[in-house]
Amino acid sequence: MPPSQYPTPFNSAHPGEPAGPGPWGTSPCGFIFHEHELEYPSNIVKTMDDGGATYGASSTNALRRWVITYSGLDPTQAGVLDAHYASAFGSLLGFSFRVPLSRGDTLYTDCHYEQYSYPQHEKYNNQTRVVTIVKRPA
Repeated sequence: MPPSQYPTPFNSAHPGEPAGPGPWGTSPCGFIFHEHELEYPSNIVKTMDDGGATYGASSTNALRRWVITYSGLDPTQAGVLDAHYASAFGSLLGFSFRVPLSRGDTLYTDCHYEQYSYPQHEKYNNQTRVVTIVKRPA
């Protein structure tokens, strides 16, 4: 069974969606959200014999990448994120990801984990997760 939608922080505009830890809602924690610049991996450059070049693209769809850093997680909050990662079997299965309301409130489908890390922590009730999610061009 494919994993459910990624548990982004609670969004009152979408109360039926899974609510994960974040800076607001019922499960507050430290939360840094970063959207990388769009990448166009299908750009093609052909160099001609005379030194000129032609430029094209096999697709105009961009690769999107988001990095979310959670800090100050308690074991329950960390467990929500860990369980979703496990349900996706790492980067194997795709899932839906809603960009937080403050950044556009857009729902993307067929997203995958690119990286999921558990930085070392000193206290059980103060955990950190760094999550990189990627949406590849169709």
